[in-house]
Amino acid sequence: MGTIDIAAKELMKNNTFFADAVNFYLYNGKKVILPENLYEADSAQAIMISVDSKKPIGKERYRDVVKKIEKSGKTDRIVFMTGFENQSYVNRAMPVRNMLYDSLSYIMQVKEKSKGSDFFTDLPKDEKLIPVITIVINFGQEPWNEPLSLHELIDCKDKEFFKYLPNYHLHLIDPHKMSDNEINMFNSNLREIFLCVKYSKDKTKFMDMIRNNEDRFNTLDKSALEFLRTFTSFKIPANSQGGVNMCQAIKELIEDARMEGIKEAEEKAKNAILEAKKAEEKAIIETKKKTQQSMIESMRKAGISEEAIALTLQNMD
Repeated sequence: MGTIDIAAKELMKNNTFFADAVNFYLYNGKKVILPENLYEADSAQAIMISVDSKKPIGKERYRDVVKKIEKSGKTDRIVFMTGFENQSYVNRAMPVRNMLYDSLSYIMQVKEKSKGSDFFTDLPKDEKLIPVITIVINFGQEPWNEPLSLHELIDCKDKEFFKYLPNYHLHLIDPHKMSDNEINMFNSNLREIFLCVKYSKDKTKFMDMIRNNEDRFNTLDKSALEFLRTFTSFKIPANSQGGVNMCQAIKELIEDARMEGIKEAEEKAKNAILEAKKAEEKAIIETKKKTQQSMIESMRKAGISEEAIALTLQNMD
């Protein structure tokens, strides 16, 4: 697991960011799920599968972050589980991977409710399963341009057969494909983080975005700060109020870029002078050769001996 993946995992363990992401994806940004509605769930999902009396095969997978969510309403109480998979790179097989995570979650629920010990345990009458949803967040520097469903990965020419194949859709939050207005729907520092992800490959737009959101970036949550330090590799200093000074980091970046530009310009100027000197020396040599050749031809036409010509050239050198 890379450093950005680790930083993203730590970020999404924070209940404030977890709830904010769930509200954005499921409730269009409304504050339906609160941080206090979240409960830790086991990210390790394992099952022993026994087929044809063979030795059981152990399968274990670890989600990045998964939490149980409880919401109390006036007439109902909804309970479901949400897992976040934080990606620093685009994974083409993600629909299959997430399908496995969700399947294992349901299987583990069946085992728990039935107190069974194997894959084929039956579910007791009147028992219900808790809904499970897995959401992928693209923290990488490239947009997600790979399939968003299982059907897009399957090569099947028989349309009649294909329509009977169950599908699985990938739930994705990709800052690269979101407008600034959509990103502003987040209520936590996920706004600033996703803006940084969105503009990470364009230095000019990135710096403009920081300047336009200076107040927000100077009041970053500690978890958000740690993630951005990893994601941007900036040395983000603290400000006098005990918060952070993202804009100071950007100013230093600009100054570094300016100094780098000056050094680059100076290097180019030095190289240009050297090239000019080389060209001048080459031109002088070529001119001298042409002059000598012209003199030799004139002296030969005048009937001067080769020995006299050679002596004349020697005296000229």
